[in-house]
Amino acid sequence: MDIDCLALGVGCRPDAPPTALIALVEQLRRAHGLDETPIAMLATIDRRRDAVALRQLARHLGCPVQGLSTTALAGVADRVLTRSPTVAARLGVDSVAEAAALVAASVAAPVAAMAEVDYRRARLLGPRLSSPWATAAFACFCGGPATAVGPMA
Repeated sequence: MDIDCLALGVGCRPDAPPTALIALVEQLRRAHGLDETPIAMLATIDRRRDAVALRQLARHLGCPVQGLSTTALAGVADRVLTRSPTVAARLGVDSVAEAAALVAASVAAPVAAMAEVDYRRARLLGPRLSSPWATAAFACFCGGPATAVGPMA
Protein backbone atom coordinates (compact mmCIF):
# COMPACT_ATOMS: atom_id res chain seq x y z
CA MET A 1 0.00 0.00 0.00
CA ASP A 2 1.34 3.41 -0.97
CA ILE A 3 0.42 6.07 1.56
CA ASP A 4 0.47 9.45 -0.13
CA CYS A 5 -0.80 11.27 2.95
CA LEU A 6 -1.18 10.18 6.59
CA ALA A 7 -3.56 12.15 8.77
CA LEU A 8 -4.39 11.92 12.45
CA GLY A 9 -7.83 12.59 13.87
CA VAL A 10 -8.16 13.33 17.59
CA GLY A 11 -11.13 13.88 19.84
CA CYS A 12 -10.35 14.98 23.38
CA ARG A 13 -11.72 16.33 26.59
CA PRO A 14 -11.11 20.07 27.02
CA ASP A 15 -8.91 19.42 30.07
CA ALA A 16 -6.83 16.63 28.52
CA PRO A 17 -3.18 16.80 29.55
CA PRO A 18 -0.73 17.05 26.63
CA THR A 19 1.25 14.05 27.88
CA ALA A 20 -1.88 11.88 27.70
CA LEU A 21 -2.49 12.81 24.05
CA ILE A 22 1.14 12.28 23.09
CA ALA A 23 1.17 8.86 24.79
CA LEU A 24 -2.06 7.83 23.05
CA VAL A 25 -0.81 8.85 19.61
CA GLU A 26 2.56 7.16 20.10
CA GLN A 27 0.73 3.97 21.12
CA LEU A 28 -1.40 4.23 17.96
CA ARG A 29 1.70 4.79 15.82
CA ARG A 30 3.37 1.68 17.24
CA ALA A 31 0.20 -0.39 16.76
CA HIS A 32 0.20 0.50 13.05
CA GLY A 33 3.96 0.33 12.57
CA LEU A 34 4.07 4.04 11.71
CA ASP A 35 6.82 5.20 14.08
CA GLU A 36 8.76 6.97 11.32
CA THR A 37 5.92 7.91 8.96
CA PRO A 38 5.36 11.68 8.83
CA ILE A 39 1.90 12.93 9.71
CA ALA A 40 0.65 15.56 7.26
CA MET A 41 -2.12 16.95 9.45
CA LEU A 42 -3.73 16.66 12.86
CA ALA A 43 -7.48 17.30 12.74
CA THR A 44 -10.18 17.67 15.35
CA ILE A 45 -13.54 19.30 15.83
CA ASP A 46 -13.30 23.07 15.42
CA ARG A 47 -14.16 23.87 19.05
CA ARG A 48 -11.05 21.98 20.25
CA ARG A 49 -8.60 23.31 17.65
CA ASP A 50 -6.91 25.71 20.05
CA ALA A 51 -6.75 23.36 23.04
CA VAL A 52 -3.32 23.46 24.68
CA ALA A 53 -2.96 19.68 24.54
CA LEU A 54 -3.66 19.58 20.79
CA ARG A 55 -1.24 22.43 20.10
CA GLN A 56 1.48 20.63 22.04
CA LEU A 57 0.69 17.36 20.26
CA ALA A 58 0.98 19.13 16.89
CA ARG A 59 4.37 20.57 17.90
CA HIS A 60 5.50 17.10 19.02
CA LEU A 61 4.43 15.63 15.66
CA GLY A 62 5.64 18.56 13.56
CA CYS A 63 2.34 19.06 11.76
CA PRO A 64 -0.45 21.65 11.60
CA VAL A 65 -3.76 21.42 13.47
CA GLN A 66 -6.97 21.76 11.48
CA GLY A 67 -10.34 22.39 13.12
CA LEU A 68 -13.28 20.85 11.28
CA SER A 69 -16.95 21.76 11.43
CA THR A 70 -19.57 19.28 12.53
CA THR A 71 -20.88 19.48 8.96
CA ALA A 72 -17.53 18.27 7.59
CA LEU A 73 -17.37 15.46 10.16
CA ALA A 74 -20.95 14.42 9.46
CA GLY A 75 -20.12 14.28 5.75
CA VAL A 76 -18.08 11.10 6.27
CA ALA A 77 -20.23 9.61 9.05
CA ASP A 78 -21.17 6.62 6.90
CA ARG A 79 -17.47 5.65 6.67
CA VAL A 80 -16.44 5.66 10.34
CA LEU A 81 -15.89 2.37 12.16
CA THR A 82 -16.80 3.45 15.69
CA ARG A 83 -19.74 5.53 16.88
CA SER A 84 -20.28 7.11 20.27
CA PRO A 85 -23.78 7.95 21.50
CA THR A 86 -22.20 10.19 24.16
CA VAL A 87 -20.29 12.21 21.57
CA ALA A 88 -23.38 12.36 19.37
CA ALA A 89 -25.45 13.77 22.23
CA ARG A 90 -22.80 16.39 23.13
CA LEU A 91 -21.50 17.40 19.73
CA GLY A 92 -24.07 16.36 17.16
CA VAL A 93 -21.72 13.91 15.40
CA ASP A 94 -21.09 10.34 16.47
CA SER A 95 -17.37 10.31 15.69
CA VAL A 96 -14.67 12.93 16.00
CA ALA A 97 -11.34 11.08 15.73
CA GLU A 98 -12.21 8.76 12.84
CA ALA A 99 -14.23 11.32 10.90
CA ALA A 100 -11.56 14.00 11.38
CA ALA A 101 -8.86 11.61 10.17
CA LEU A 102 -10.84 10.79 7.02
CA VAL A 103 -11.50 14.42 6.15
CA ALA A 104 -7.94 15.48 6.94
CA ALA A 105 -6.38 12.72 4.83
CA SER A 106 -8.42 13.88 1.86
CA VAL A 107 -7.80 17.58 2.36
CA ALA A 108 -4.07 17.29 3.09
CA ALA A 109 -3.40 14.88 0.21
CA PRO A 110 -1.13 16.09 -2.59
CA VAL A 111 -4.07 16.03 -5.00
CA ALA A 112 -6.21 18.21 -2.74
CA ALA A 113 -5.77 21.11 -5.15
CA MET A 114 -8.23 19.44 -7.48
CA ALA A 115 -11.61 21.10 -7.96
CA GLU A 116 -13.43 18.59 -5.76
CA VAL A 117 -11.90 16.53 -2.95
CA ASP A 118 -12.67 12.83 -3.30
CA TYR A 119 -13.24 11.69 0.29
CA ARG A 120 -13.71 8.11 -0.94
CA ARG A 121 -9.97 7.81 -1.55
CA ALA A 122 -9.21 8.27 2.15
CA ARG A 123 -9.20 5.12 4.27
CA LEU A 124 -9.09 4.56 8.01
CA LEU A 125 -6.18 2.37 9.06
CA GLY A 126 -8.40 0.84 11.73
CA PRO A 127 -10.77 1.79 14.53
CA ARG A 128 -9.92 4.61 16.90
CA LEU A 129 -7.80 4.03 19.97
CA SER A 130 -9.28 5.40 23.19
CA SER A 131 -8.01 6.58 26.55
CA PRO A 132 -9.85 8.26 29.43
CA TRP A 133 -8.78 11.62 27.92
CA ALA A 134 -9.02 11.21 24.18
CA THR A 135 -9.56 9.14 21.05
CA ALA A 136 -7.24 8.99 18.06
CA ALA A 137 -7.37 7.42 14.61
CA PHE A 138 -5.24 7.38 11.47
CA ALA A 139 -6.44 7.68 7.92
CA CYS A 140 -4.46 7.72 4.74
CA PHE A 141 -4.92 8.92 1.22
CA CYS A 142 -3.69 6.01 -0.84
CA GLY A 143 -2.20 6.33 -4.30
CA GLY A 144 -3.72 4.47 -7.21
CA PRO A 145 -7.23 3.05 -7.17
CA ALA A 146 -9.17 3.33 -3.93
CA THR A 147 -8.62 0.20 -1.87
CA ALA A 148 -9.67 -0.79 1.60
CA VAL A 149 -7.03 -0.77 4.30
CA GLY A 150 -7.35 -3.46 6.95
CA PRO A 151 -7.67 -2.90 10.68
CA MET A 152 -4.75 -2.92 13.10
CA ALA A 153 -2.91 -6.22 13.32
